[in-house]
Amino acid sequence: MPNYPTSEKLLADNRDLRARLEKAEATLSEIFSGESDALFVTGAAGAQIFTLKGTDQSYRLLIENMSEGALTLSAEGVILYANQSFAEILKTPLEKVIGATFSTFIAPDSRKILQPLLDNGSGGKRRVQLELVTGNGARVPVSLSVNDLFIHEISAVFCLVATDLTEQIRNEEVLASEKLAQELLAAANQSRRALLSVIEDRKQAEESLRQLNEELEQKVSSRTAALEQTNLDISKKEEEIRSVVDHMMDCVITINDQGIILSANPAVEKILGYSHDEVIGENVSMLMLEPDHSAHDSYLDRHMRTGETRIIGIGREIVGKSKSGELIPMELSISEYLVQGARYFTGILRDIRERKRITLAMEQAMLKAEKANRAKSEFLAAMSHEIRTPMNGVIGMVDVLQQSSLNGAQTEMANIIHDSAFALLSIIDDILDFSKIEAGKLQIESVPMSIADVVESACETMSHIALHKDVELTLFTDPGIPAQVMGDPGRLRQILVNLTNNAVKFSSGQTRQGKVSVRTLPTESTAEQVKLEFRVTDNGIGMDAATQARLFTPFSQANSSTTRTYGGTGLGLAISRQLVNIKGGDISVQSEPGKGSVFIVRLAFQRVPEQPEATPSLVAGLNCLVAGGSEGLADDIGAYLVHAGAKVERQAELAAVKEWIAKRPPGMCIVVVDTAAANLPLDQLRAAARAHPAQQTHFVVIRRGQRRKPRVEEDDLVLVDGNLLSRKVLLKAVAVASGRVKVSDWQAVTGEVKTVLTPLSREEARQQGSLILVAEDNEINQKVVLQQLKLLGQTADIVGNGRDALELWQSGDYGILITDLHMPEMDGYELTTSIRSAETGKTRIPIIAFTANALKGEAAHCREVGMDDYLSKPVQLVSLKAMLDKWLPRGSHENEGDVPMVNRLQASSPLPVDVNVLKALIGDDEAAIREFLHDFRLSAAKIAAELRTACASGQAATAGALAHKLKSSSRSVGAMALGELCAGMEQAGKAGNNKALAALLPKFEQELASVAHFLEGY
Repeated sequence: MPNYPTSEKLLADNRDLRARLEKAEATLSEIFSGESDALFVTGAAGAQIFTLKGTDQSYRLLIENMSEGALTLSAEGVILYANQSFAEILKTPLEKVIGATFSTFIAPDSRKILQPLLDNGSGGKRRVQLELVTGNGARVPVSLSVNDLFIHEISAVFCLVATDLTEQIRNEEVLASEKLAQELLAAANQSRRALLSVIEDRKQAEESLRQLNEELEQKVSSRTAALEQTNLDISKKEEEIRSVVDHMMDCVITINDQGIILSANPAVEKILGYSHDEVIGENVSMLMLEPDHSAHDSYLDRHMRTGETRIIGIGREIVGKSKSGELIPMELSISEYLVQGARYFTGILRDIRERKRITLAMEQAMLKAEKANRAKSEFLAAMSHEIRTPMNGVIGMVDVLQQSSLNGAQTEMANIIHDSAFALLSIIDDILDFSKIEAGKLQIESVPMSIADVVESACETMSHIALHKDVELTLFTDPGIPAQVMGDPGRLRQILVNLTNNAVKFSSGQTRQGKVSVRTLPTESTAEQVKLEFRVTDNGIGMDAATQARLFTPFSQANSSTTRTYGGTGLGLAISRQLVNIKGGDISVQSEPGKGSVFIVRLAFQRVPEQPEATPSLVAGLNCLVAGGSEGLADDIGAYLVHAGAKVERQAELAAVKEWIAKRPPGMCIVVVDTAAANLPLDQLRAAARAHPAQQTHFVVIRRGQRRKPRVEEDDLVLVDGNLLSRKVLLKAVAVASGRVKVSDWQAVTGEVKTVLTPLSREEARQQGSLILVAEDNEINQKVVLQQLKLLGQTADIVGNGRDALELWQSGDYGILITDLHMPEMDGYELTTSIRSAETGKTRIPIIAFTANALKGEAAHCREVGMDDYLSKPVQLVSLKAMLDKWLPRGSHENEGDVPMVNRLQASSPLPVDVNVLKALIGDDEAAIREFLHDFRLSAAKIAAELRTACASGQAATAGALAHKLKSSSRSVGAMALGELCAGMEQAGKAGNNKALAALLPKFEQELASVAHFLEGY
């Protein structure tokens, strides 16, 4: 049975249809009445009607009739609405536009422009310019304005307005063309005006040309007259040149490119003997000697082909041949020139026979001058020798006399003799040095040296003069200066002595206290060298500008009155400047009358590899206060202490010291007070320190005087004088005050000889190996040296010539030989050569040169022939003692024959290490001694390992350098035998003698083992 709907269902459907019909009718009514627009779109869901409500008729008419294209798009880019103008732009029926996808009408290369505007709409208006594609495929440029619309029942709708730019672009092109046409027309008008102007100007130009022609005719006429005059002048000039050439003293010859002589001046006949007609047309080679005579044409041909130049443009000396065959020395210069493309050569030959004669005469004169110079040097050397020989007697005997018992007046007289003798020696040395500088014979050494030692030595030399003249002499050497540099210590000392001597001389005799300071400061520093400034400052009479201008002139002083008042040769400053210049430095002076002078020397020194300090600092970590004004020594003292590792504070006023002491924490502290005042409140300062016993405050007071050693006045007080206060003495004074060092440990080490020793008998000295053999031909010098040796407790045999000395040496009784260099029968050089030749397989005896010859190079010559050292007369007692201490063997001499010196040294020392040597350097603090010996043992083991490797690989030089390094440290700790073995290995290494190194190595190993064993048990 059919399933019919129920009445309720039918009624419901009817109601629904009626509602839909009513809605449709309402929509149609709205559309027909103009209240709504209808848009029919056929899509995936079929045909749909979209209504745009609320749009009034006027608005719709406006859109329909606007010239721009208007359209709306859905979110998918479907055209929902388009006006007729848009369809006309696309040249496509409107019905095909509405409902189509907008992208189909956009040119492919423009789609990427529009799409971001639709994807990322921001609600505002966006404008873009792109191209649309019409129905017939044409491209239309449009300006597209995009806006977002929000319409009922449509989620996203875009409103677009498209403006056709075709006409606008066409108009722009037309406008551009019109503009160009106008510009061209303006240019044409301008050209027309210019043409008219040219026509007018041409008329004027024709008139001007007529006038110019008239003027030109006049100028041509004038120029013709001038040319004729010029030709006359040229002819005259040519005649003058020809006259000059004809009257020249030199031969002037012109040739062509074939070597044919074209012209020759009359000097050819005068010099070479050929007439003008004899040389014209001949080859220039006729004037040449072989091989140039035969080879000249080939020379010229090669030059013409290749341009190779042998002598053109280059002057040279040749030998020409005259008509008579005489050979004439001549100077030839050749020049090349072109005339209308043809090459010519002009040669100028100058007769140099007279010049040769003058040159030969000058050479002979120079030879005579050199010979005279050598004679002068030899004369000066001889005079130096002759003067020094008796001076040796004077100074030597004065030295001996000063060791005897003299009363006050006698001592003063002996001192005057001593000073006068050295003043005379200084004058002799100045004259000799000046002579060598003038002759260019002065030589400068370059050896490792200590700047501090040289400066202190120079000042020490001047100390007795400063004392005698009541001048306060102070020194300061910056502790930052390298310990060792390369230089000439003797010449540097000479410069400083000259400058200091002048400063002391011209600061004395004033109403005020004379003061001289010598300061050494670094100015520049690099990895290779250090530049230093030596400043010698005085408060003497000073100088004006005129005096300073002639200050460094030889044999001159400020004025004649200074020569009478102060004495001197006037050579010291001249020599100093020459020495400084030779070293590549400079010397200058700053001075004002009555205000003193400052002499400044600047020199550069090459660095040497830094070596570790041989001994540890005596004041490292010590708390110190330095009190005193900046005008004194306080700043220098502080610099010394800081560099040595002390903790330093400064107080300028003594009144502030009490307050500083009161605030110090417990512990040792040293107060260093620099003052020359007599009313020093020392008792008050010490009382303030004693009020705080836990602080252990001790004092070092720097006074003014000539005593060089610290004096322990009381347990908390050490005094030392500031005159010539060296860094070493200051540090030891502070160490003594702190209790780290005792004065007795180092006070005995001195350069003075005060104790007269009783010499051994000759047999005792022979048995101990200390018998001295002296070869000296001068009787006075024989007495002097014997007396000096007697004072030193030494025994000696003395002979008058080298032949007798050689005979005595053969006995083997002597431990050292001191020989003069210039003796009859056999001199010191021959004696040394004979001994060294005969020593093969025997003990090598030390030989010391003993001469009055002060010429440079003597010491080097002595060492070349085999001598070990050098003493220059006059020899002072201190120098002789130092030389004997250095070279004279000590100990028993029981083993005769071939026993080496180092074995005798070992036999004299029962222990491998003499700790007293180290104690003399750093004090007897057992903890410090053990620490130092421990460090030495480790260092020695490391160096020994490297030394073995160097010996095994045959590296003699490296082995020698390592032995040198160990030598000094061994001697510092008292391992003397080990040090001597290292010295022997050092010499063998320097000589490249691997065989000698191999022989010494076992002895070195044995002694090193003994030293190590001793140190382990110490």
